[in-house]
Amino acid sequence: WHIECSAMSARYLGETFDLHGGGLDLVFPHHENEIAQSEAASGKPFVTHWMHNGFVETNKEKMSKSLGNFFTIRDMFERVDAEAIRYFMLTVSYRGPLAFDWDLDAEGHVTRFPQLADAEERLEYLYTTLDRFAAIPTARVSDASRPPAAAIAEFEARIAKALDDDLNFPVALAHVAELLSSINELADRLKKGKETIAGTEKSAVDAALGALRARLGLGAQDVRQVLLGIRERRARSRGIEGERVDSLIRERAEARTAKDFQRADALRKELQELGVELLDTPEGTSWRVPA
Repeated sequence: WHIECSAMSARYLGETFDLHGGGLDLVFPHHENEIAQSEAASGKPFVTHWMHNGFVETNKEKMSKSLGNFFTIRDMFERVDAEAIRYFMLTVSYRGPLAFDWDLDAEGHVTRFPQLADAEERLEYLYTTLDRFAAIPTARVSDASRPPAAAIAEFEARIAKALDDDLNFPVALAHVAELLSSINELADRLKKGKETIAGTEKSAVDAALGALRARLGLGAQDVRQVLLGIRERRARSRGIEGERVDSLIRERAEARTAKDFQRADALRKELQELGVELLDTPEGTSWRVPA
């Protein structure tokens, strides 16, 4: 077992190579034996950096095929956006355990994955923020020079520092949260009538979002498709019919136009009871299904 790995790495990677990965359970005896026999054979250092990952756990038990306590990636894609899985995996250090649990109904059917639902909610917030920023009209961006917020201006440097610290993705995600909060503050500023944002601020946000996509692989999908996909999956899982929701929203809009506010409020309450949250904007009403 040990000699096979030493032989393969020497043939395909050389007598010394930069990075060797593996699970925490392989530190001893497997990797220690690899080092001993490889360095004895070559007389050279075997590996420059070792990266040992923790395990996916469910109910504090290691997830494995032999135990049958697992789901495939295809299973997950039916339930959440693929990027939500990436977000979920970035929430902990690669060296630590990754807790992955699920809720069951009375008949034993899986109804929800709490950690993935939380990750998808954060992803929804990310893409909602991107949507708000993209909707800022060019006319509301001035030629003025105004220093952007530190969370925006220093985002790329902060991300680089976190990743240089043994790929500290949880800290990187904390910086992402600060970035999104600052972007939303910019968007909120435009609600104040004649207020604008400076061109320097917009350029800084563009640069920060570029770093977000390049360094973490987040926020690179089509915004509307992601938000619509999240809504459709949640609606489907809860038996909410999109056509009925759209019909009730149209009826509510007609009631508001006719100044029948009592009827409009009743329709809003009916939609809320269905599990639908309405989002009224100057452009019209959209809807989402909360996590």
